[in-house]
This record gives sequence, C-alpha cells and structure tokens, in this order.
Amino acid sequence: MTITWSICPGRAPKNRPSAAGSVASNAALLGDDLDARRDQLRATLPIRRVVGPEDIAALAVHLMTNTALTGATYDIDGGQQLVTGL
Repeated sequence: MTITWSICPGRAPKNRPSAAGSVASNAALLGDDLDARRDQLRATLPIRRVVGPEDIAALAVHLMTNTALTGATYDIDGGQQLVTGL
C-alpha cells in the first residue's frame, strides 16, 4: 500500500479530462495537425514510436516489483535525450 500511495496518493475527479484528450483538443483548437506532429516526432526518435501510457505502466510495475531499487531517475522519452543531447 505504501508504494501505491506514493505513486498515486488519491483519486482524480471523475469529470477530469484525460491528458491525451486535452492534447488532441488543444491541437484542434490551434489548427494543428496532431497526427502530422506525431509522425514528425516518430521520425526523430530512436525507438521510432511515440511513448504511450503502456510505457508508463510498465515502469510503474517495474518500480513496484523490484525490491532492490533505492532511488533513480527514469526518463521515458523514447530516446529523445540521446538525439538532442540534453
């Protein structure tokens, strides 16, 4: 329970829009073609795909099941830092 509480200390409101929905809505409002932007991003990333919720979930499972972890920073960016040199 402690690990779960550390990752998610409460519930989100039921009427809160999802992040993916917000990104798509904002892109549409700005007249931006979200699919074209994703295609551009895919072309630049070493893994050739945009990171999704399943990638975040996989890390969460890893963090909850690996008892040897004592602290680290995880970048789930598809290798973008390798390309941009940040």
